[in-house]
Amino acid sequence: MSLPEAEGADLNGEDVGESVMRMGLLWTESQETTCKNS
Repeated sequence: MSLPEAEGADLNGEDVGESVMRMGLLWTESQETTCKNS
């Protein structure tokens, strides 16, 4: 996953880590929900 240089310059490591962590949590929640429903 590569960002355009303009966007990359605006983001610091913490912001990237937070968004990645948030996406990971959402993904985990959706996986758990799918398992419970099936």
